[in-house]
Amino acid sequence: MCGFDSPSWMKTFLCACRQLAVCWQQRQRDKRTGATAARVGAHGVGVTELAPTGFVTIAGELWAATAVGGRLAPGAPVVIVGVNGVRLAVAALVRDQAHAS
Repeated sequence: MCGFDSPSWMKTFLCACRQLAVCWQQRQRDKRTGATAARVGAHGVGVTELAPTGFVTIAGELWAATAVGGRLAPGAPVVIVGVNGVRLAVAALVRDQAHAS
């Protein structure tokens, strides 16, 4: 039948389908948890004033955040110091930290 050995062709097809399903599942889990962007140590930028709450962008994603250690101006570079559900705890990014990463 078309020169293909049916059982081996089917095994290859099913293996490829399984790999695609596993990959899709991992990407969906990462999207839901924000695992790709919101991790402690990741850098971002304040979108609004954090006084002490506001919004930041991390890897192009908008996140609600709470500033640790005082107010932060819009556009201030930040680093994630903690994650509490869907709200991040951020601190001002010091120049030494920016060069270390």
